[in-house]
Amino acid sequence: MLKRFRYKKADGSISDRVVYITSPASDCDMGIDLTEFTEEEITFYVEELVDIKKMYDDNIKQLGLWGNWRRFKVDGIQ
Repeated sequence: MLKRFRYKKADGSISDRVVYITSPASDCDMGIDLTEFTEEEITFYVEELVDIKKMYDDNIKQLGLWGNWRRFKVDGIQ
């Protein structure tokens, strides 16, 4: 999701930002719940998810965007 907003840092400086949101701001951990699976299934899913995350990271690096990760505190978004 693409989000455009004005951001106010703790030091009071303000900047206009254009950010592709990869994880919505929240006070909760977000993830895939594997509770219902057996240990063998969990092992399989975790291995697959690690591979998917690596592919994602590799593609971000290939695009030259790895250094563009930013965190924005919700209370600074105007």
